[in-house]
Parts: sequence; structure tokens; C-alpha cells
Amino acid sequence: MATRDPERTQARLLEAATAEFAAHGYAGARIARIAKRAGANQRMVYHYFGNKAGLYEAVFIHLDKDMMRRLGPVLGQLGKEPLAALGEAVRRFFDLMRRHPEYSRLTVADMLTRKGQLPYEFTERDPGLQMLTQLRPLIEKGRAQGQLTDRTDVLLAAVAVMMFCLIYPLVTNRLGPFYDVLGVPAADRDAFAREQLVNLLLFGVAGPKAKR
Repeated sequence: MATRDPERTQARLLEAATAEFAAHGYAGARIARIAKRAGANQRMVYHYFGNKAGLYEAVFIHLDKDMMRRLGPVLGQLGKEPLAALGEAVRRFFDLMRRHPEYSRLTVADMLTRKGQLPYEFTERDPGLQMLTQLRPLIEKGRAQGQLTDRTDVLLAAVAVMMFCLIYPLVTNRLGPFYDVLGVPAADRDAFAREQLVNLLLFGVAGPKAKR
């Protein structure tokens, strides 16, 4: 008899659900397809996640935690080298969105089709909010040292740049004529966009004593 592995089953269900919600949205997603793709019984979805809404929320929490895990070590350097840390965070986030466009599709679709926020958002269960709470004192330290400006809200500036990173995978195919005008080769376009976003953020938030 096969040994049950709850963690592995949940991981497979989350992976399958991510693909299903990204392809069909919340309303169009089907539990049967998710279970089939995961190689699991439909009852396991309800056992582990309660219902479709619970699974949908679990997908977002899983993706947020993965993103925070990847960005956390970089952002932890804000207290030492704030500009370098912010720049590397943008690079990592941009690359993460390019490798996982399903995150972009899920997030934008949720913004457009669902009313209100997911239950976990802006609560102690929200990984993004946890990180923002940790970043504020590091940013204040950077300002006190003169590494970051006090004329711009650094968090708001960073969020604005990150939002462009988020939607970039959804619009990149439409940017071809723009890149053609600039003379950017097709193979270099992602790197070009990423570094322009880094420069945009860093020049906007650099303080008088910033290490460039």
C-alpha cells in the first residue's frame, strides 16, 4: 500500500491550482481539473483547503511566501547598502516574474475580476505586509545615514517599480515597436527593461551620501 504524504499532496494540488487559476481565472477554474492534474482525489482539495475559495487563497499565500523567501535575503541588506539592496531586489523580482508569468496573470486577473481583498491580505498572515513592516525601520536608518532621500517615499517608489515588474510579462509582446525604435535587440530587451527600472528607482530615492 502506498504511503500517504500530505505535504507532497498539498504541494501538487497548489502547483496544479496555480496553473488552473492562471489559465481560467477564479470563476472558470474547476476543482476536478485541478485534482486530475495533481493526481489526487477531489476530496483531498476539500480536506486540505476547505473549498475552492480556500484553495485560491492558499495559492496566493504560497506564491507570496516563495517570493518573500527569494527577496528576503537581499532586502535584509537594506540597513548596510540600501541602494544596492533595492536594486538587487528589483532585479530578482523582475526575473522572478519573467520565470513565473502565472503570478502576474493571477494577480492582475484577481484585481480586475474580484471585488475586495482576499481574507489574508493586510493581516498578520500576509507575507508581503510582514516584509513591509520589517522594511520601514531599515529605510529610516538609510535616511538617517543620508543613503536614502527624505524627499521621496522610498516604499511607495519601490512598490511602483515592482508593479511595473508585475505587469511586464503581460505586456512584453506589445513593446516590440518601442524596442525597435530604441534599437534594442530582441535578446537584450528583458535585461534592458530591468536595468532601466533599477535606475529609475535608485536615482529617485538616492540620498546626498548615497554610494553609487
